[in-house]
Amino acid sequence: NIIYEFEKNNLVFKYKRDGIDTSNQMGKIMLQFMSIVSQMERDIIIETTRAGADYRASIGKIYGCPPILGYDRIGGGKNSFIIINEKESKIIKHIYNSYLNGIGYKAILNDLNSRGFRTKKDKYFAIGTIKSILMNPIYAGMIRYNLYKDWEKKGRKGKQDDENIILVDGIHQNIISKSKWNKIQNKMKELKGIRRPITN
Repeated sequence: NIIYEFEKNNLVFKYKRDGIDTSNQMGKIMLQFMSIVSQMERDIIIETTRAGADYRASIGKIYGCPPILGYDRIGGGKNSFIIINEKESKIIKHIYNSYLNGIGYKAILNDLNSRGFRTKKDKYFAIGTIKSILMNPIYAGMIRYNLYKDWEKKGRKGKQDDENIILVDGIHQNIISKSKWNKIQNKMKELKGIRRPITN
């Protein structure tokens, strides 16, 4: 990108150590060659990282995830694991039970925020937070992997279809039952398909 900006402004880039000089054709070829090698190295690192993460997930171990409400992380790196945080786990159970009893996302977050409860990052609860908690299989004692088909993509665009996502039993203790988690997923899918009437 920097070289492109240089060229737009009629500037050349010279790097003595590697013999790069964009004022001549040979220098441009050398730069392109180095870019290809760098991209290859980056792709190899991504694939290696993904393979390691997928393996850890496949045997029920957490990997590369942010702090999880309801759990505390013990240790670091490959040897880390999670244990239940008794105080926070009550919040998780309350969210699940409330939703199953027909209480909506906004009502749940308003209830939690008004009672002084906060997320793991000491933030107010938001609708996205409630949805994420309800959809996270980790609370049912499972690890989800193969969620993204392309690690270079962020957000929804890189997500796999539901049938391609893999769930395995984790080595951590569950906060809610699998049957309750499945009920939640079915209910969320059903409500997602219901269109609300447009009102003034």
